Amino acid sequence: MSREQVTEGYKQTEVGVIPEDWTCPSLEYLTDLIIDGTHYTPNYKSRGVPFLRVTDIQSSTLDMSRMKFVAAEEHQELQKRCNPQFGDLLLSKNGTIGLTKVIDWDWEFSIFVSLALIKVKKRKLSVHYLDQFFKSDFLHTQLRKRAKQGTVTNLHLEEIRELIIPIPPELKEQHVIASTLSDIDNLLASLDRLIAKKRDLKQATMQQLLTGKKRLSEFGEGKGYQKTEIGVIPEDWSITTLGHLTSVVSTGRSLIDRFTRGGYTFLSLSAFSKESEFFSLRLRSTINNRNPASKLAFGKSRFI
Repeated sequence: MSREQVTEGYKQTEVGVIPEDWTCPSLEYLTDLIIDGTHYTPNYKSRGVPFLRVTDIQSSTLDMSRMKFVAAEEHQELQKRCNPQFGDLLLSKNGTIGLTKVIDWDWEFSIFVSLALIKVKKRKLSVHYLDQFFKSDFLHTQLRKRAKQGTVTNLHLEEIRELIIPIPPELKEQHVIASTLSDIDNLLASLDRLIAKKRDLKQATMQQLLTGKKRLSEFGEGKGYQKTEIGVIPEDWSITTLGHLTSVVSTGRSLIDRFTRGGYTFLSLSAFSKESEFFSLRLRSTINNRNPASKLAFGKSRFI
C-alpha cells in the first residue's frame, strides 16, 4: 500500500499524514472509562427513568415519547456499573455502529448493551472533538483494516479502547476544530430541511397539476370540469389506458446467474431507486459517451 507524501511540518503515522506536533494515542489513554450498558433486557415500565437504546440516538433530538423506561430501583442497580453523566459521549456499538450523542442534559438515565459510554479525560480530549472523530471516516477505516469480514456490525469494548485518535496538542485547537465542523453539520441539516420542504411542495404541485385541479395560465382558460371513473378532471382532458399510449409494455428477464464481464449493461430495480438515481444517470451517460450504439438490458422487476 502506497504511503502518502510527507511535506515539511508533517509526519507519517498509522492513521495517515498529520501535523508533526500532533499525537496518535489510543482512545483508552484519553479516557477514564469506556463501558457498555446492561447486557440483559430490563423490566420496562410505562413511567420511570429513561432507558436509552441505539434507536434513541439516531436523530439529532431525543424523542421522549418513544423511549423505554425502567423503575428507579432498577436504574440505581444499573447505575452502579454504568453511570452516564453530562459531558460524556454515547456510542452505538451493535447493529448500526458509530452513531454518537454528546450528553448535554442533566436528567438521569440508563443504557442498553448496544450503547457504549465514554468518559473522556477533559484535560486531554474534547468530547466534541471525539464526537466529530466518530462522524469521520477514521473509525470505519480502522475497523476495515482489522475486520476479518467485509462488514462490521458489532464493536467490542476492547476494539473501542484500541482506536487510534489523531489529536492536536492543545485543547483550544480541538475545540475550534469541533466547533467548525459542528457549524458545517448545522448548515447541512438546514439544507436538508429546506430540500425536504421543497420536495413536499413539489409533491403537492404534482398532485394538483397531474389531476388538473390547477391549470397553467396558458391552458384551460374558461374550461370547466367533468366527473369520471377516476375522479374529477378538466372537461378537455380524456381518460385512456396505458396500453393505448405505449408501443411496448413488458418485463425484463432474470439473468442473475448469467452475468459476464463483457456484453450489454444489465439494470435491475435497484438502479432506479432514489439512492442510486445519480449513479443511474452517470451510468447511462457513460454508456452513451463511450458507444452511442450501446444497449441496455433490464431485470424483470422493471417495465420497459
